[in-house]
Amino acid sequence: MESFEQKACDNFGEVVIRKDLIRQAGFGARAIPTYVGEWILSDYLVDGQITDAGRAEVSAFIGKYLPQKGQKNEVKNRLVNMETVALLDDYSVAVNLQTGIRHLRVPLLDLQDGYINNALVEQNPLLLTSGVWGVGELFYIPPDENGNKGQVWMRDLEPFQIGSIDVAYYKQARARFSLEEWVDLLVSSMGFNPVIHTMRQKMLLLTRIVPLVEPRTNLVELAPKGTGKSFVFDNVSRYARVMPGGSISAPALFHNNARQTPGLITRYDVVVLDEVQSVTGDSTGELVAGLKVYLESGRFSRGNTAGTSEAGLVLLGNIQLDEYRRPIHCDTGIFSHFPNFLRETAYIDRLHGLLPGWELPRVTRQTPSSCIGFKGDFFSEVLHQLRASTAFADFASHSARLTGCDDLRDQKAIIRLASGFLKLLYPDMGCSEADFAQYCLRPAVELRQRIRDELHKMDPEFARVEIGIEGVNSAPTVIESAPPDDPAELLDETPSEEGGSDLAARIAHVEALFPAVGSEIRRANELSASTPDAALLATRRALEQLLKQVYEVLVGRDPGRMSLFEMLSELNEYNYLPEPIAQHLHSVRTLGNIAAHGDSSGVTSDDAAMAVLGALRTAEWAEGQILLDSPR
Repeated sequence: MESFEQKACDNFGEVVIRKDLIRQAGFGARAIPTYVGEWILSDYLVDGQITDAGRAEVSAFIGKYLPQKGQKNEVKNRLVNMETVALLDDYSVAVNLQTGIRHLRVPLLDLQDGYINNALVEQNPLLLTSGVWGVGELFYIPPDENGNKGQVWMRDLEPFQIGSIDVAYYKQARARFSLEEWVDLLVSSMGFNPVIHTMRQKMLLLTRIVPLVEPRTNLVELAPKGTGKSFVFDNVSRYARVMPGGSISAPALFHNNARQTPGLITRYDVVVLDEVQSVTGDSTGELVAGLKVYLESGRFSRGNTAGTSEAGLVLLGNIQLDEYRRPIHCDTGIFSHFPNFLRETAYIDRLHGLLPGWELPRVTRQTPSSCIGFKGDFFSEVLHQLRASTAFADFASHSARLTGCDDLRDQKAIIRLASGFLKLLYPDMGCSEADFAQYCLRPAVELRQRIRDELHKMDPEFARVEIGIEGVNSAPTVIESAPPDDPAELLDETPSEEGGSDLAARIAHVEALFPAVGSEIRRANELSASTPDAALLATRRALEQLLKQVYEVLVGRDPGRMSLFEMLSELNEYNYLPEPIAQHLHSVRTLGNIAAHGDSSGVTSDDAAMAVLGALRTAEWAEGQILLDSPR
């Protein structure tokens, strides 16, 4: 058990759970959010574990209360036969102001006009906004001689969501964790395995939930398919609504005048437009015009209806990468693949940050967390309740010392993002000014800097700016059109930092796992000082052999006679390789080509030594990919 897991169990007890248990339970292919599944599962655990008996009970519960969609007519027939039916579903209520009638929605039955009494609505106010997952007791009132139509009524509702939480205790308990432990707990609570991700990748994952904790935060994330962009919003919080790619309209987002029903932004904390590259808008331009006003001020109006909302907007888009795992349109502008109606600079400028999802690895069998994390319903409610506090924004506003940031939109965006990071990382606000600058302000600056860089590419009237932080090296991680020239930039270590005995131990470890690969790395290390070109060739051979094993496990087929370049390109295309690993493999391939052509003046002993370190790190990364995925 990791240290953060033990502390989570000691300090949070019943509101934490092993995040892999839901995959071991008897839910089958039922489409329920993770937070609902964990709620159900918690009743059947024994000492935090799921037993065979518990698994059978979960399966029986699901079979009884959650029929498959294809069985809806069977359920309706039971209702018509005057049976009382208990269903687990995502219930919600719509209020028609013209008739004054509340309509109960039951998705499993495709029912939009059921009846629910006011007492149940008052007991479960979320029915009017994001909806409530729970077991509802339904019965049928048949038509009568007065012409009244038959109708499904709800007699009772048992919500499967937490009733109340102690946010003050949550804040106090944060002080018992180091920053690294707390980050791991949050990442695991999101459903991602903190063990396989770097700190940089964990921070990118946490960026996804900043809009859930900070009101009116607008983000765009661009990444290849299969990186889990929408997973968090679908499974972690009931306060988020994901709209799949397709047509989106002003009535759906803001207010439906015909039906007199509120739009999504008034009912959720975050509205997510997924696969935004395929979204189509209206021909009138009302959607974009409304979005510009809303993203700027939080206000909207349609017809005679005007209102405000605190909901954030998140755009998720799929992009293609080049052989170095960089967006293929990075030079001309990575928003160029957006639909025209979402490509206006006035609209892009109102997005607070651009999350580089291309830096995150593709989802594999190791991606889901097997560690302790907060239960989904508890975590969702914590994030929701933290939204109400303005103390974090005040702290961020008074503590942020920015340079090159005269634009008011830039300032607002950075403060809003930094406040969100502060709520996530330091909910007790127990951080020093240096920690705030490093872990809250710096990522906020990077996210906004990317927006400004893209605006400059799209329209030269947006001047190039370099936003910085006083006293901090806050240069953002920008998109380059080619990999770094210096292999040392790819690693956190340098040859001088490696003790000889430690290096020898690492080589021996790799040699025990992958004999042929380790033998070549050992040879490369021995030759690095005297014959760097031969050392680089040995390193390249080691990585080529290693990558063949990685390819076979991750892609699922024998690479055969594929070259290092071909394997690297395909693994990059599907986002299997972490960026430092991918860039190092490319650098070694390039230097190996130079050495292979006999130009020994083109490589140095430092190049060879750095290549050895990178090969070791690649082998250590591959250990987790290969040995956990195969019976080797």
